[in-house]
Amino acid sequence: MIGCIDLSVYQWRNRLLIAAAPSPDDPSMQAFRARWQHRESEIADRDLLVFHLYEDRPGRVGKTTIAPQVAETLRRELDIPAGTFTLLLIGKDGASKLRAAEPVRPEEIFGRIDAMPMRRQEIRQREQPPG
Repeated sequence: MIGCIDLSVYQWRNRLLIAAAPSPDDPSMQAFRARWQHRESEIADRDLLVFHLYEDRPGRVGKTTIAPQVAETLRRELDIPAGTFTLLLIGKDGASKLRAAEPVRPEEIFGRIDAMPMRRQEIRQREQPPG
């Protein structure tokens, strides 16, 4: 279980998708999880790290458990109000790219990421033949 998280360690390495809800049973969180199931390859392709934050319960970053007090600290740092569902997309540059009060379709998130200059550069670099 992770006992401390400094989001700056992900800067320039990962994009962050942070879903926060009062509990895993929150209807918006359930909808979010259902929409993002089985999207692992698309998530990995975009260097996206998915966080699930809950109030007074352990959360997750990827498949790693986050202590409840760490999730609470992140919620405070990210200005996520208690009792609400909030979805945040943070770019590799550390800047907020999206804040929503409801689950957003993966296609919308992927489209937003794919339109980012850094992502377009990543795609071009992958398409270049080796050598």
